Amino acid sequence: METKILATLGPSSLNSRTVKQMTKRGVSLFRINLSHTKLEDVEGVIQKIQSWTDVPVCLDSEGAQIRNQDMISEDVYFQEGSTVKVHFSSVI
Repeated sequence: METKILATLGPSSLNSRTVKQMTKRGVSLFRINLSHTKLEDVEGVIQKIQSWTDVPVCLDSEGAQIRNQDMISEDVYFQEGSTVKVHFSSVI
């Protein structure tokens, strides 16, 4: 089994030199923590990373905060191929 390396990028590591070094060392996936990244900055951050490396980027959303919101019903179902919209304010 091949070991995979996930590396979280933050303010001190989000630069060309560090990302290129981590890529050379075998990073499999770069993670951006959305708890610490402004929504309006996400696209620019991803573009920077993609200009420095071909390693995929994943976004770690604030899932617990989304799941803990008041829901009309307790069950949520998604159909394959459907569009899901995530809102950053109350919609109920």
